[in-house]
Amino acid sequence: MRVIIRNEHNFVINAYEQYLKTRGGGLPKYFNPYNQAEITDLAPTLTCHCGSWQSSATVCILED
Repeated sequence: MRVIIRNEHNFVINAYEQYLKTRGGGLPKYFNPYNQAEITDLAPTLTCHCGSWQSSATVCILED
């Protein structure tokens, strides 16, 4: 089981660091910090309960 560090100011940074430690390689174009997972097909469904960058529906997009 993975430990997800939840600190308001560095939650996304910690999620990226954990992803890179476990999978190596580069940063994914579409990333879900809550699950520390690369999004390759469909983005998580947004609901009325998701209004935070710490939610399970957050998708970080790496722009060129």
